[in-house]
Amino acid sequence: MARDPDEFDPESPEEREIGREMVDQSTGLGSVMAHLYRGEVDRMVNRRSRLDSTTNWAVTVIAGILACAVSNPRVAHATILVGMLVG
Repeated sequence: MARDPDEFDPESPEEREIGREMVDQSTGLGSVMAHLYRGEVDRMVNRRSRLDSTTNWAVTVIAGILACAVSNPRVAHATILVGMLVG
């Protein structure tokens, strides 16, 4: 029952009725679930982004403290412990 695409008339009464049914169905549970899923994915992406940036800063600070503590013989190695407590 496939029709020729060239014969498709979107303004015909039959096609307009099908379009109206699709609009009525899209406001149902499926649409609500799609929006809920999209919102939850967005929240997850934001939380992960915040966690990633916090972790990157912590690693960078600890690496800097470790590099300074090990490279200079006059700096006490307790600086590493203090840096770990602060970082």
